[in-house]
Parts: sequence; structure tokens; C-alpha cells
Amino acid sequence: MPQQIDAPVTRVTVMEDRAQVRRQATVQLQPGRHVLEVERVTPLVVDRSLRGGLDGGGTRARLLDLGVERSSTVAATRPWLQRELEAQAHKMERERSAAAHAVELARADTRRLRQVRGFLLQHICGEAGRGIERRDSWEQELHRLEEQLERATGREEKAQDALEELEERAARLGDRLQAAMQPSVHYWGTLRAVVDVKEAGSHVMFWEYLVPCALWRPTHQAELIKEGRLRWTVLGTVWQNTGEDWSGVALRLSTERPTLGAELPLLEEDLLRIRAKTDEEKRTIEVSARDEAIEEISPGLDAEARVGVVPGVDDGGEVRVFELERQVTIPTDGRAHLVTLDSFECAAKIDRVSYPELAEAVMLRSQQKNAGARPLLAGPVRLIRGGGFVGRTQVGFVAPGEAFALGWGSQDEIQVSRRSGQSSEERTLSRKVCHTIWTKVYVSNTGGEPRRVTLTERIPVSEVEEVEVRLMTKDTTPGFRQTSDGHLIWDLDLEAGARQEVLLTYQVDAHRKVVWR
Repeated sequence: MPQQIDAPVTRVTVMEDRAQVRRQATVQLQPGRHVLEVERVTPLVVDRSLRGGLDGGGTRARLLDLGVERSSTVAATRPWLQRELEAQAHKMERERSAAAHAVELARADTRRLRQVRGFLLQHICGEAGRGIERRDSWEQELHRLEEQLERATGREEKAQDALEELEERAARLGDRLQAAMQPSVHYWGTLRAVVDVKEAGSHVMFWEYLVPCALWRPTHQAELIKEGRLRWTVLGTVWQNTGEDWSGVALRLSTERPTLGAELPLLEEDLLRIRAKTDEEKRTIEVSARDEAIEEISPGLDAEARVGVVPGVDDGGEVRVFELERQVTIPTDGRAHLVTLDSFECAAKIDRVSYPELAEAVMLRSQQKNAGARPLLAGPVRLIRGGGFVGRTQVGFVAPGEAFALGWGSQDEIQVSRRSGQSSEERTLSRKVCHTIWTKVYVSNTGGEPRRVTLTERIPVSEVEEVEVRLMTKDTTPGFRQTSDGHLIWDLDLEAGARQEVLLTYQVDAHRKVVWR
């Protein structure tokens, strides 16, 4: 006979789309062959991932066979719930009948009063035709009858509303009764192990298997605890709906992808063909303006190891494992559960920046370094400032010691307005078209304290010889810093109530045969 043992879940390793579960139990076994069974486990066990063994068995015991068996049962109708709902349905049916009778009485009363009003109007018409005039009496009778008819109509409407409400409640109760009468099917799995014991004693039996319907994603929380200091908390958001609760388990979160296989690419011939330019292509050169993302590679990482979009968890190409210090409980409800993985404090440089081309606003920015021993995985960030939640943002993969920035929302006391314009001039001698482009940015400090704002604008960077971009220094507000990427940066000091204007002017000289798309 199989021996039923209690092997609870002791350790769970959650990956980006599945979890590895370990069950363990200590059993007392006598010499001989034994069949050990663990009932009521999840039926989602991946068969080929199932493995087990006897810890410390050695030559005293060995594992002969291992497997999982799935079963199902049909739960009978719950009679107690059915009787309760049927009693409520009978009571509600009596209430509905009484409400329907009240509606009929109210309708009959309304019809009677309308008939009386018709008879009264016929009587008034008859007397008026015979020359009898009783205007005051007629008005009093009609007014009294209209008041009675209005009250009767109101009673009919209220009775009709009450009847409709009872019918809706009866329909919902009928759905519940129908659901209670339907049998339900329950599925579960049974782990089975056949062991051969040589010496009697205590043995530790374990099972390990993969299950779907479980995943985790990195989440972060940043809190400005005081001016110039930031507390960073690394969190893990865990979801699981495997059918078995993980109560008091040792939880590990891993970025490993156990089923991600590598396939060699098929080698095919890549033929390159050349052709002569057409007359139209010789006469014109097509250029276009585009935005180019500037990639910054984390220190110590190969540029080819990073891609633009990483499915699942971005771990920088190396498996990361986070093991919680304390045991946790993750119920099988499919909801998000947060667990704390790591935390650190670091210095943060706080400044106010503005990119008017993207948004006419001033943003509060913090610049800090990853002071933790592990890299920060890409994920959402909850922002806490002044003890309260202020918003959310995103962070990419950040290596240990790497600097990164966070945006903390707009500073509404500083107003920004941006205007731009363009003029073109064709030069006959040089056979070029000159485009003069100007941008004006107005920054106003409506607050009561002085503020420094870092303002960033940009000019295009040409990649072809036929197009030349020149910054008009004389027509540009001085005091800027220019980068090789075409960014111009001004540090503006604004007193309370002050306003400042920043002017940027540049020229784009293009040959006449250049076609600007």
C-alpha cells in the first residue's frame, strides 16, 4: 500500500515565466520497498522537469522510480446552499407578486380617475352648450381631480420601480441558484516515489518540479529622505496562480531562462548588386531630418550583449539570483505580491531641468549612483517624497557604481514658453539655399524663492558634406555649453518673480540639388 506523507513546499525559485518548486519531508522507513505519495499538489507539474531523491541516503536507501499522477473529481451540488437560495427565491416571489398586485391597483386607480376626468369634461361641455356658466365650480372640480390623478400617477410609478427592482434581484438570485446547482470539477496531482531501503532509519525525501502560471518582475522604490540623500529599495513583484499556496517558503527570484534554447542561424548567400545612378539621382541628393537615440553602455558590459527591447527581465546578459533572507507566503490568487530584495542609501544631486522642445515645463531631477552591490534591473520605480507618493517612472539596467537620473515631476512655480520660426534665402553665386532657424524660450519664476534651471536646446548635426549647420553665436544668448551631439545647455539663475529669455539661432546651408524630406 502507498504510504501517504506530508511534504510541504519548502523552497520556490521564481523565474520570469515559471517557477521551480521543492517539496521535502522527513520519513521513518523500515527495510524494504516503499511507495511514497504526496497528495493534493498542483496538476500543472511539468512531467519532464520532475526529479527527486533521498538526501543523505547513501547506501542505506535508493530511489527506484518517480512520477506524478493527475486526478479529478466532480463535486456534488451543495444542498445546503441550494435550499437557502430556494427559500430566498420563494420569499422574493411572494414579494414580487405583492408588488405586481400593487402595480395593478395603482393602474386601475389611475384609469378610474382619467375616466372621471373625461366624464367631467363632457358634463362641462354640455352645460356650457345649454348656456349654463359655472366657471369657478368647474375650475375647482378640475383642479381637485388633477391633483388626485397626479398622486395616483406617482403611486403607479413608484410601484412599477419597486417591481422592476424586485425582478432584477430575482434574476440575480436565479443566476446564483443555477450556479449552486451546477457540479464543479476539481483537479489535483499526486507525487509518487518508489524507494528501496536497506537500513531502517530517518530519511529526507524531496521532489523538485517546474510549474507555469508563476512569474516575477523587478520593481523599485526611490525616496528622498532629505536634501541630497536618497533611499533606494529593490523590490520583487511576484504573481502565482499554480493552485497551491506557498506558505512559509524560502523564496528565490532568478532571471534564468531554463527553456530558452540557442539555435545556430542558417547560412545563406547574400548577393550584392551594383548599378549606375540615374540622371535624377545624379541631379538631386535626398536628405531627411531624424532623431537619433544616443546609447550609453553600462561599464563592463559588451555593447553587443545589449539589445533595444528585451522580453521579460533585462539582466544585462548574466543570470541574477535574489534570495530572500526570511521566509514568505505567496497565496495562489494571481495577484501581485511585493517582497523586499535589497536597499541602500546614496547621495543625490538635485537640480531643475527643462527640455522645452519635448515639454514646456521644468522637471525636478535627481542624479545618483548605484551604491548597491548588485546591478539594478530595468523596471518601474515608485517615487516617494516628503513621506508621500508623488508618481512613477522607469529605470533601465544600471550597473554597480553607474550614475543614473530620475525625474520627480514638474515644478509648477516655473513657467516655460517656447516659440520658433524659420526663414530661407537662395544664394545665386554659391548655388546654396540658406535656412535660418531661430528658437525663443521664455522662463518665468512665479515662486517666492530663487531657482536655478538647466535649459537644454539642440541643433541638428549634419552627416553629409552638402549640408552644413552653423551656430549663429552673435544671435544666440551667451553662457551656454555645447556638446558634440548638438545640445546647447544654459544654467539660468532666476530670482523670485524674475523672467528670462533665451534665444537660439542657427543656419542650415544646403546645396541646391539637396532635396529635404
